[in-house]
Amino acid sequence: MRRLGLDMQQGDSKTQKKRPRAKTGGPIPSFIKSRPSAAVTTTPLTQDDSPPTHLSVDELLSSLTPPAVLSMNHARALHMALRIDTPPLDSLIPVVSRLCAPGTPFPFVICGLEIIAVCSTSDLRPLTDIERASLFAVVRSSDLSWALSKPRYNCLTALTKGGTCLAGFEEQFQRYSEECIGFIMELLLSDDEPERRQKEQYVESHSELLRNAFVKNPSSYTDKHLRNTLQFYDRFVQRSLDAILFPSSDSVSIPSSPSVLHRRSGSSPQASLPFFGSRPHTEPLTLLEKTMLPCQMQLAFLDIYRSRLTSDEILHVIHNLLRMIGAHITPLPHISATPLPPRHVVRLIEEAALNHLFVLLQGPFSVTVAANVKTYLSSDNKQVSLGAFRTIRAVLRDAAISRMALLSLRRSKFDVDITAPTGQMVLTESYTRVLERAHKEIVEVPAFALDRLCKPTAKAIRQWSSRADAEMILEEAVGITIDIVDEACDRVEGTDSEANTSMIGPEEGRFIGSVLSEAVKYVQRAR
Repeated sequence: MRRLGLDMQQGDSKTQKKRPRAKTGGPIPSFIKSRPSAAVTTTPLTQDDSPPTHLSVDELLSSLTPPAVLSMNHARALHMALRIDTPPLDSLIPVVSRLCAPGTPFPFVICGLEIIAVCSTSDLRPLTDIERASLFAVVRSSDLSWALSKPRYNCLTALTKGGTCLAGFEEQFQRYSEECIGFIMELLLSDDEPERRQKEQYVESHSELLRNAFVKNPSSYTDKHLRNTLQFYDRFVQRSLDAILFPSSDSVSIPSSPSVLHRRSGSSPQASLPFFGSRPHTEPLTLLEKTMLPCQMQLAFLDIYRSRLTSDEILHVIHNLLRMIGAHITPLPHISATPLPPRHVVRLIEEAALNHLFVLLQGPFSVTVAANVKTYLSSDNKQVSLGAFRTIRAVLRDAAISRMALLSLRRSKFDVDITAPTGQMVLTESYTRVLERAHKEIVEVPAFALDRLCKPTAKAIRQWSSRADAEMILEEAVGITIDIVDEACDRVEGTDSEANTSMIGPEEGRFIGSVLSEAVKYVQRAR
């Protein structure tokens, strides 16, 4: 059987014929030659795709003027040709108006804005004020979109020469700048996280351009214009600060439609949600980050408008500044005449807001400002009350540090380096800082004296100690007492007769006692 099976297998193998090998060296058949190759197929260039380098500026304008069909290639060629030849503006405005018209595809709008920027900076034919106003009207008619933010800002900067040339359209420029800022701010306050840093940069750039317009054209803007801009910034500040004080689903919006993923994507829909939408709404750090930009814009605007504030506006500004301080408050170290370690960094917004308050406290309305700050100690708004406590603490610390620095100089505890090649004495950095603080001019505000401050502060502490959210308020109040004790210890250590006799006074002792007693009551109640 094995023999038979072997013979059968051999017989089958003998009967099978080998497949003939294909001839590859012969001529290619004609039907293969006529078949087009997919890898090398090319489509002939249309007239629109070929670069019209042979056309003049007038011919390019004619090709872009109705009823001609818009051509992206012709528009780009016109943008390049305008660098060496500038036509009359009467023939150019219809073209850029068509390119920047509402509803036009963004590539055409971008090219139109770039054409306006080139014409604005060209030295071949400087624009008149009327021509600038006409071109600005064209820019203003374009769609507001994030995709057009960069060319729009570049166009406005070139057209207005950085905000310095606004003859004839000052008020329109103010309104349009606020529209651009407000449009991007709405994106930032929502959950639109992509390109967030770029959005913040363009908001800052537009705000700086608007401030520059106010500074360079003071006669063109009245107090009413500045007040409107202050109220414009105020709306975004209030919204961002309310989101921290009252975190809810309304303060941080959620996208109305789910994110669309590719069918081959392995990511889950939750992973594709924006940054702020995927985090809890009550997370303070996330909400605090959103307040940075609105507060910075309003604080920067106050630099140019603070001296023109009326008494009624000052009250509203104080309220906002206290809210900013209360939202961006940071722990403070013990007061000292020597420079603080680098780790004690105060938030920039808190520092800027305190600087504005210090200027207002030293201005013509100093008594009114101080009285309002004391009144806000008992405010129902926790941010305002916390900001008022921090302001009072900052004022007292500033005066205490200056006195401590003066006492330190009297004791002469700091060394002086005599290492200069010329033999001249070189002060150490620590000695220089103490010297600056000791000779700092201290403006004593009568309304902030401790004898007038003890009673309203004790009342505010008593009111807040009965609430459940008084930790930060009492922490600031206890911090004031700690600052007083620190300075008193520095006085006792001194050898100066005046320092030894000026220990804790009766008003300071009464202040410390009232604060500590309310703090103890709150702790006992919390247990």
